[in-house]
Amino acid sequence: RRSVADPGVWLICTWPMALFRSILPVSVRVKIQEYIGHEVEGFLLTYVDDLLAAASKELAVRLMQVVRELWECTPPQILSKETPITFCSMRITVDEYDNWYVDQYAYITDLLQKHGMEDSKPTLVPIQPDECITVESTCTKGMDVKELSKLAVVKDAQSRVGEINYLAGKTRLDVTYAVSRAASLMTTEPERSSKISKGIL
Repeated sequence: RRSVADPGVWLICTWPMALFRSILPVSVRVKIQEYIGHEVEGFLLTYVDDLLAAASKELAVRLMQVVRELWECTPPQILSKETPITFCSMRITVDEYDNWYVDQYAYITDLLQKHGMEDSKPTLVPIQPDECITVESTCTKGMDVKELSKLAVVKDAQSRVGEINYLAGKTRLDVTYAVSRAASLMTTEPERSSKISKGIL
């Protein structure tokens, strides 16, 4: 059954009247269904061509078999302590206590390599207390949008903010404020914005 809260989420339900599906008219089944409700057995998350079934292994495997009978799909991955899975570019892992974790390890690694920061020293604070106020930036006062869009330093600042905003919106809510500050400075103090973005990485 499709979720009311999010059209990309489907509830995998059992229906106590399943035995009578073939003999009861649809209108009667719907009324009974509303009265007795559903037993939710799991969830199917969908995003474009990416699917994630969160249910018992038996149910998830059966569901993916049905999906693969309808559409051509890659073989499904099954999450285990030894094998992480990927959904919407996010890695999902589970530990020995059955705690689930979601991260964007591959994306972060790619960003660090792209900016030559693989060996950088990690920090626990996504933005320095002074918010990089001492960084001198190109004067953009009085420039219109067209002029700003041609500046290489502005393009760089916008690119960096876009990259880390993707993280902030998915798995790294802890850097949201810092990303917001970097975004607010992209056109007025682009070098400062880039410095904040680099610090977040």
